[in-house]
Amino acid sequence: MDQIPTIDDYIADQADDVQAILRKLRHKLASALPVCQEKISYGMPTLFDKKVVIYYAANKRHLGIYPFPKTIDVFGDKISDYRSAKGTLQFPYDSDIPYDLIVELAVYNYQQQKY
Repeated sequence: MDQIPTIDDYIADQADDVQAILRKLRHKLASALPVCQEKISYGMPTLFDKKVVIYYAANKRHLGIYPFPKTIDVFGDKISDYRSAKGTLQFPYDSDIPYDLIVELAVYNYQQQKY
């Protein structure tokens, strides 16, 4: 049986410019939610506490964020430029990545677990 890769392995498998984006996002998420843990789930870096807080993934042309459909509904206009499918946001690599917005989504998801 193959060993499940670590997030470090996942990041190392990406192009240099994408690695920088993933490292920065990982750092910002860890700083904002230090109680959360990380794992690979569904082949993606995942932040979780008791439940999944957020998934993220490197794609060919964009950073994919998977914050759950309810979160997307709540943030509506703030994320309308990034919607692609139900439960999915795409942030093109050739544009500025809105790290603070992504962290805000993750913090919201984390807070929803507490109720």
